[in-house]
Amino acid sequence: MRKIAALASVAFVLVVSEGVPLSGKPVGGGGGTASSTSAPTYVIGAAGDIVCPSDPYPDTNPDHCQYDDTADLVVGTGLVGVLPLGDDQYNTGSYSAFTTYYDPTWGRVLGKTSPVPGNHEYRQDPSSTPRGYFRYFGRRVKGPDGLGYYSFDLPRDCTPGQGVC
Repeated sequence: MRKIAALASVAFVLVVSEGVPLSGKPVGGGGGTASSTSAPTYVIGAAGDIVCPSDPYPDTNPDHCQYDDTADLVVGTGLVGVLPLGDDQYNTGSYSAFTTYYDPTWGRVLGKTSPVPGNHEYRQDPSSTPRGYFRYFGRRVKGPDGLGYYSFDLPRDCTPGQGVC
């Protein structure tokens, strides 16, 4: 049986106020300059294909399951949000797999996590329900229709239309 390596790439996204890029200079001229501290900056971590159904291999075998290392990249970095972008838990996204492998590593940022399910959470059957995913992440990811579509604002205490969100 072919081993599935969960290759996780972690991207950090900086969100700044409209019109002020990371350089701190206004977009479109305007003649003035903006301080890089004039607008809040929010950092969000995003990843997909995260955790495989086995213990992480040590650094001596980097070709297989390094989800503990990728989790370390997002823990304690001051992120306002973590976005697992599908296939969060291989192979089938069962609840026991989430609690055994995902929880001790990526679960450390569960309070900041807004996940989306991938095909592995659906047990590779699009007509099924991702029960393990919904049970692990809770009711908040089911959305108003119960199908897993939801929205949110970052930072979590942000009020749309009231400054940078």
